[in-house]
Amino acid sequence: MAIRIALVRRIGTRLLLAESAAFGVASLWFCYELVAARPKHLVAALFELALFLLFGAVLFFAARQLPKAVRGARTPALLINLIALPISYYLLQAGRWLVALPIAVIAVIVSIALISAER
Repeated sequence: MAIRIALVRRIGTRLLLAESAAFGVASLWFCYELVAARPKHLVAALFELALFLLFGAVLFFAARQLPKAVRGARTPALLINLIALPISYYLLQAGRWLVALPIAVIAVIVSIALISAER
């Protein structure tokens, strides 16, 4: 049982780090887009960039604390992954299934790993 929990924590940690890296790449791409093009609503674009950076940082620090079983490490990561599910649903409805399916699959796998990784 302890081996299973350690394996689930390891999988969850790696996927959280991958999600954090994806948010970092999205932030860099968004910065490039802000510089290359002039957004109509600069404040909204900067707020979206701040959210990308915040979510990436939260996932990174949650991934660092998850193997140590630090109290409160799972909750922010679980919340961000649960937020990703309706986003992927609306992306799927918009016809962007190449983006929506990986987001949904990873969010479900990470959520299951976080819920099942008891202390």
